[in-house]
Amino acid sequence: VYESKSLSGIRNVLGLLIRMAEEHTAKLIPIKVVLECAKHYLEHSNSQIRTVAIKVISSIYSQLGEEVKPLVLANVKEAVKKTLETELSSVKPQPSLEPKRKLKGTAEAEWKGKSKGDPMNSLASRTNIAPLITSKLIADITSTSMKTRQSAKEAIDKILMNANNRILSTGLSSLMSTLKTRMNEPCKNLAKDFIALVGNLAAAMGPGCKQYSKLILQPMMFNLADKQTGIHTETLLAIDKFAEAAGHEVVFNNMGPLLEKDNPELRTEVLSWILKNKEHLDKADAGSLVRPLVEAMQDRSKTIRSLAEQVVVELLPSVGYQAFVDSIKDLKPAIKRSLESLLEKHRSIAPKSSGTNMTSDPMEEMKAVILSKCKDADDACEDKEAAAEAGKPSVGLARQLPKDSKIPRRSGVVSSKNMRGARHEGRGSMKVDGGSQIAVSYTHLRAHETSLHLVCRLLLEKKKKK
Repeated sequence: VYESKSLSGIRNVLGLLIRMAEEHTAKLIPIKVVLECAKHYLEHSNSQIRTVAIKVISSIYSQLGEEVKPLVLANVKEAVKKTLETELSSVKPQPSLEPKRKLKGTAEAEWKGKSKGDPMNSLASRTNIAPLITSKLIADITSTSMKTRQSAKEAIDKILMNANNRILSTGLSSLMSTLKTRMNEPCKNLAKDFIALVGNLAAAMGPGCKQYSKLILQPMMFNLADKQTGIHTETLLAIDKFAEAAGHEVVFNNMGPLLEKDNPELRTEVLSWILKNKEHLDKADAGSLVRPLVEAMQDRSKTIRSLAEQVVVELLPSVGYQAFVDSIKDLKPAIKRSLESLLEKHRSIAPKSSGTNMTSDPMEEMKAVILSKCKDADDACEDKEAAAEAGKPSVGLARQLPKDSKIPRRSGVVSSKNMRGARHEGRGSMKVDGGSQIAVSYTHLRAHETSLHLVCRLLLEKKKKK
């Protein structure tokens, strides 16, 4: 193509490159080759050829954005560069453009092996900046002088710019550990700059920043509770950059401990961010968010409880109903009943295979519901006995009995020993295998029912009604 003198032939080739960029997108074409070909004709004597060459570059630029601009403008004459910059400034971004045509067979396999889904991998290699992050630079970041810290931050910004914001993630542990402490900088303006620097480093490292997620993400996200607008805004931008580079699931998986903190501002911002990016929740370790969400659902703020409930609704299809039920079983009875009611309201969206006790047999389902309430009944029995010893009447158990249950006021017989192995003999009496027997009220007899007795009695009553 470079040696061709046919204007129509050159135009056809450049037109084909535009078509490839539009139909296959930057994800599936050799970007470096396409750009080199287009840049070759930016200085062609024919104005039509130059115009078509600019269209090729504009098509690539619209999909890859500012990250590709330094490579587009490299080794281009000043006059041509000004024209190109003017054209690119009017280009409408299309970063999420999906291919209309896809590669097949061996072509697809070869391309996946070369690019691995990142079109920028074919444009430029990443720069190793570890040798430039000297011990003196690290010391300057922690200096007691604010001006020295500011100068160190600016030096790192310059290193990133010289590397075209594409760096290797290796050898930067000392830098990231130091920046972790600077995000709580006493000077708020400088703290904001350091938070922005962390976001820029994550974007420059790309997927490699994932190795620093546990180190840096949570300390950075704690700044969401800061009431200063600048800090709050810059933190959200940095989190978004980290999510784009490492994957949203990496951010989700580090948000659990933040929700467990009794901090209204922090909980509100974290829950809002999760809901804003809920389309990526299917990739996250949703199980790690179950317990923190239960904590948030007990918050004093109605707004936070509402946000937590919305997140629970998003997670139920993947986590399942039973995961949340298991996480609330040790809570206080009043709180437990409140959360059970809330979960029951959304139970229908949870999959049946999620491990819940849902079953097609209504009798089995009834048994499961009754057994889940046995612990509360046992607690009520203990309260009743304690009140009896103190000489006070207790109505705790009576309130928990079914409304249609009739308790005959007749005496029964119960063992003073173990209640196990007991069997009913008529209504209001019980005989125990072995041991002495004492007369007790039927209410007392009912209060000491085991879980199995309770299930059997209620099922029998239901059968008699039918």
